Amino acid sequence: MFTPGGTVRNKLVTSGRLTGVCRRQADRTRKSPKFRPEPAYSLYSTDSENQVATLHKGLDRCAALLTDILQCENQDAVPKQDRSVKCAAPKSRPHTPTTGKKAIRRSLSKSDSAQACLHLLEQTLSSAPSFETTKHQAPSTSKSQTETAEAQLQRQVNILNQQLQDQEATQKLLSSQVLSLQGQLSAAEKELDQVQKSLQLTQSRFQSKEEENVALKTELESTKSRLRVALQDKFKLEGTVQQKQQEKEALQRIIDSLDSSTPTPDHQPARPPGPAKEHITQYLLSLEQTRHMQPPSTLQVPETQQRPERDADSVISDWSVQSESSFNTRDEAAFRDGLAALDASIASLQNTLKMDLIKT
Repeated sequence: MFTPGGTVRNKLVTSGRLTGVCRRQADRTRKSPKFRPEPAYSLYSTDSENQVATLHKGLDRCAALLTDILQCENQDAVPKQDRSVKCAAPKSRPHTPTTGKKAIRRSLSKSDSAQACLHLLEQTLSSAPSFETTKHQAPSTSKSQTETAEAQLQRQVNILNQQLQDQEATQKLLSSQVLSLQGQLSAAEKELDQVQKSLQLTQSRFQSKEEENVALKTELESTKSRLRVALQDKFKLEGTVQQKQQEKEALQRIIDSLDSSTPTPDHQPARPPGPAKEHITQYLLSLEQTRHMQPPSTLQVPETQQRPERDADSVISDWSVQSESSFNTRDEAAFRDGLAALDASIASLQNTLKMDLIKT
């Protein structure tokens, strides 16, 4: 800068670490409309050392730029000795490479560029206190805060790493469990298909068995009905046989009484007792059948009832005469055939009942 004596004194501009105090004129302070100040760094950031280093680098660049600008202004202002500039100590602010010397020379004039840079440095230093002053004032506090912050960050990082590891382990475990569950699900589906097939087969078998049971039940009912009919026929035949047996016994008693009471004549040959009894029995049975076939009005009252005064000898003689005159071999053969048919029917009925009992 120029002095009143006309000598030029070079002005030293540093990065804000000057010991002297300078003041700048208030009328030279003009803010460029095209200049946008950068936001100050926060001293409360955890990365304080990197912040300070970046801040000093930016201030050094600004100081070098201002030195060049002031040298150019001093060379142009040699005939103008009444011009004096009172400059204050430049204050630094981090600057990006885009705000270098070429950008300032293109947008501003030389004087305006210097004043804008000085104003920018002043704003930067006023908004952010010097790290050196803070460092000299409370070095132990800053160091302890930094260590505490680093320890907290380290703990948080460790916690996050542990959580991440736990999540990864849990994810792997869940993936393995999902795979195992998928395998179990597929196996269960296969087993379910097999069970469904076996169930369908069992249902078809059960349905066929039900049909067989229904058929057996119907056959059993029909067999029971046939058995009832056969039993009824058997009871009827047994009653008939018993009745015939009673009639036979009654006739046999009559024949025995006749044989014992009837004398044999001298002029007639003696007959064997067996055939005579058989002839008499057949004859009496035939008479009984004819008597049942005739209506009640045509039946004749026995002579024993009409004429009770007749003796037994006359009645027996009349029966014997009637039997000898009316009995023949044809009636005997028919009677024997009837007895044989009755025996055959009884035997067949017994066989039928035995077969039905075996089936049930």
